[in-house]
Amino acid sequence: MAGRIPEQFIDDVVAKTDLVELIGNRIKLKKSGSNHTGLCPFHNEKTPSFSVSDSKQLYHCFGCGASGNALTFLIEHDRLDFVEAIETLASGIGLEVPREENSQYNKEEYNQKKKEKLQLQDIMEKSSVFFQQQLRHHASKQKAVQYLKGRGMTGQIAKAFQIGYIPAGWDNLLKELGTDTDARKLLNKAGMLIEKEQGKDQFYDRFRDRIMFPILDNNGKTIAFGGRVLGDDKPKYLNSPETPIFNKSQVLYGLYQARKATRHPKSLIIVEGYMDVIALAQYGLNNAVASLGTALTEEHVKLLFKQTSQLVFCFDGDNAGQKAAKKALELSLSQLIDGREVKFLFLDEGEDPDTVVTKGGKKAFEDALKTALTVDQYLFNLHDSDSNSLEGKAKLAKELTPLIKQVPGEFLRNLLTKELARKTGLNEETLLKQQNQKKSTKIQAPQKKNQSERSTPSYARNNAPNIIQDNSDSYPNYPEQFDSGYESISHNHYEESAYTQSSNTSDANKHALEAIRILLHDPKLSGDLSDELLKLDPKNTHEKALMDLISHLKSNTNHKSTAQLLGYFQDTPLFSVLQTALNQPLLLDNIHLSGRLNDIINHLIKGQRDKKLLELKEKITNKTATDEEIRLFFQNQQEQKNADKP
Repeated sequence: MAGRIPEQFIDDVVAKTDLVELIGNRIKLKKSGSNHTGLCPFHNEKTPSFSVSDSKQLYHCFGCGASGNALTFLIEHDRLDFVEAIETLASGIGLEVPREENSQYNKEEYNQKKKEKLQLQDIMEKSSVFFQQQLRHHASKQKAVQYLKGRGMTGQIAKAFQIGYIPAGWDNLLKELGTDTDARKLLNKAGMLIEKEQGKDQFYDRFRDRIMFPILDNNGKTIAFGGRVLGDDKPKYLNSPETPIFNKSQVLYGLYQARKATRHPKSLIIVEGYMDVIALAQYGLNNAVASLGTALTEEHVKLLFKQTSQLVFCFDGDNAGQKAAKKALELSLSQLIDGREVKFLFLDEGEDPDTVVTKGGKKAFEDALKTALTVDQYLFNLHDSDSNSLEGKAKLAKELTPLIKQVPGEFLRNLLTKELARKTGLNEETLLKQQNQKKSTKIQAPQKKNQSERSTPSYARNNAPNIIQDNSDSYPNYPEQFDSGYESISHNHYEESAYTQSSNTSDANKHALEAIRILLHDPKLSGDLSDELLKLDPKNTHEKALMDLISHLKSNTNHKSTAQLLGYFQDTPLFSVLQTALNQPLLLDNIHLSGRLNDIINHLIKGQRDKKLLELKEKITNKTATDEEIRLFFQNQQEQKNADKP
């Protein structure tokens, strides 16, 4: 789709992305204090020097200097272009990338929606706090407490899952939080109230006399509720309707708690109810999640595989459980790249994870897990025809061939085909021909591009240049790889642009690009830079780009992030230079970047002065200089001498 991606959307999608999760899905991270560490994906190392900050949502390698946020990580690590990176981030949090040329989109509307979402999140958090207070203090709390104790729930686990209670009555929440018209409308939009048919702007509580289970997003924010009735009302379980902040197909109950317990669980167990998740967690099985009163969706399966490589679907052994398992299989096949596993656990009829673990403890459920069927076992059992007859074998091949074709993992697909050939007696080539050797057209999980495609340097921090203090025109030699890409800026769309002047790997060009890289990392550093550079005449591509970038930052102080800058310049000639700079590593720690940037700027200014003096000197020697040029020569020469004095 053509058109600019709104700057606000870019900034928002980066802010909402869980960087630890994003990077943790690509490399192994280990909790270390308040941060997570691991082996750097940008250079070869044996001792971890790569750090990811959960609170700051930034990463930094103390070995090679690689540093940035979610957007820069995808651009540098996955080798995505800017638009692909934004689309990947947006997809990860269930958003569609808007475009400004779309008449249905404008900045004012986007800001209004963003404000509304924040207000909805706030009212849901307040609702959760209110429900938890009622469980502790309301006069009728005892029946709720007795119910939870009867289900074996401890106070500790109730607190961990933020369990609450809403007493009987039509307006408990309404009275507490719906104190004015705007608040009531907000509660209604959040799905917490129902509007009366007989009167406009008249509401009553959706949830009444129920145990309340908060549904959390990836950041632990309450976005919806599930309620289990304590009286005779129907239905027994009631869930929030979908709202601007809640989409049932993109959320799983207990996933936030599972990720909090273990950032990279070896497996996730998919169960059917809230109490199953909580009961398993209480017995130390912290890797269970549940769908929210709705059938499992492909989006759910994709979300699950982002967290782990093994899924165990747990169902009752009745007909409903068998149907749900078959649906889970069909949804999972298109996501089975090699290295992923899906298993199916069927409990005895009348049993569920809650009852199994309550009766027999953790070991009983772990023993049950050992009986789970692998995907091939379940697939062939599900379609087990009379394989002794030719008709039965033909039926088996006909039913399984289109299912096996969906599997994107080449090894697994071939092994399944081989097993089908063994069971039917058909030739593998015949079965492959039936598949047309085509993979599923469904979206597959992203594959990391070959590291050989990268041009990122593999040197360590001790090779990084020292900060230049007094002798700013004495620059160290950079590793050869640092120059890669300087000469290959794409100019296909900018033939008339100032940025299409021939580029070279001169010191000035290199240092200007390094300065751009630093400013992309921390745009605020532009505030302390001398304005003198902006008065000079740029002599190459990157000096021109640097001057334009500094000029923009000085007049647009609200642009404080890489994402905002890339979003602003996305359809301008400067964008290709910014992308080239972004692919270069940061060679120094954050605390040294300001000094390094000033050294580069001073060096460029001095270089411009020296060049101007040489041109004037040549004119004076050739006796072609004007009186004004002679005056300027001696004035600049004197200024240069004064600047060089210690």
